[in-house]
This record gives sequence, C-alpha cells and structure tokens, in this order.
Amino acid sequence: MELLLLTDQGGTGVPLDVIAGMKNDMATFLRQQGDLDGALNLCTEAAELRTKALGGEAFPSVAAITQNIGNIYFAQGQYSEAVSMYREALQTVIDTQGEETLLGATLMNNT
Repeated sequence: MELLLLTDQGGTGVPLDVIAGMKNDMATFLRQQGDLDGALNLCTEAAELRTKALGGEAFPSVAAITQNIGNIYFAQGQYSEAVSMYREALQTVIDTQGEETLLGATLMNNT
C-alpha cells in the first residue's frame, strides 16, 4: 500500500505505520506496568500516526489501537469509555473485514 510509505519528519525513513505500531506496543507495555496515563498518550499518538499513514481511512490496524485505548480506559475504571472504544473498534473491523474475522470475534467478547 503506497500510503504506508509515508515516513516520519525526523528523517529516519521509518514508515509512519511502523512507528505507530511500535508506539501501540509500548503503550501495551506501559499499561501492563500500571502507567495508564503514559499508555493513553502513546495510544493517542499511535492512532493519529496510523490514521495519517493510511490516509484517514479505517483499517483493522486502527481498530487494534482503538481496542488498546479501550483496555486502558477499562484499567482506569472508565467503563463507559472502554465500551465506547470497543464498539468503535468492532465497527471498524466489521466495516473493513466483515463480521467473521477473528479480531471481530475478540472485540465482540469485550463489549
């Protein structure tokens, strides 16, 4: 996909989608370590980068970040926000991949 070739402004040549994935992974680590604010900040950055890299379109990889944001809200006890994020992620998967995907089934279990 041509859009994935957008690179960061720092000149490293690393595709934005790759940077977004690394930030999402780091956010998962921070969430597991209890740094929920740091995790939420990284997820927000990851979502922005991935959306930019994908031209603003919805893709399952964006849904994975949205699900991670839901996990952070859940860990913070913000259950209505968590459910909102899980539903958004689920809808993205359904819209892009159909209801039969494994990620869709996983997200369905979280809502």
